[in-house]
Amino acid sequence: MRCARVRKSLTAYLDSELPADLCQEMATHLQCCTSCRQSWTRLRQLDGLMRVAPAVALPDGFSERVLSRARQRDANPRPAERASLPLIGRWKSLPLMQRAAAAAVLITGITTGVLMGWQTGGKQSAQARANSAAFDDPVVVFNLDYLSSDPDGSLPRAYLSLVSAQKGPGE
Repeated sequence: MRCARVRKSLTAYLDSELPADLCQEMATHLQCCTSCRQSWTRLRQLDGLMRVAPAVALPDGFSERVLSRARQRDANPRPAERASLPLIGRWKSLPLMQRAAAAAVLITGITTGVLMGWQTGGKQSAQARANSAAFDDPVVVFNLDYLSSDPDGSLPRAYLSLVSAQKGPGE
């Protein structure tokens, strides 16, 4: 078991919320790993302190004030703050040669993709043309045949008749 997973599961382990097999793996890992065992000890100490700490008495009307402010925030949201763009900051922090190399790789990749698309785009096999002819009917393409069981004049039947109408010239 990895330390990151153990540390994420420590609270659930403390509260006995994990399955028995995972509890056994956690116990084994905590016996072997000093770092995770220290985290486990600190969590248990904190849990013990929280259990003996006296409950704080809340002032009268506290919950009503909190709920009222929450409703006000929902009714009058703040204008959205400008989102930071960490990617741009990271891009600017790179040395000029690395940025130039990355831009060259990107341009090369896009150019290669465009050229390959042009070369293969117009070439369609006879089998592909035959398959595409069978799929010109939208009823077949989108599996709309279940709409044919609806009565005439219904909205699904009207939609089916619209999508299966033959296209005229120029459409």
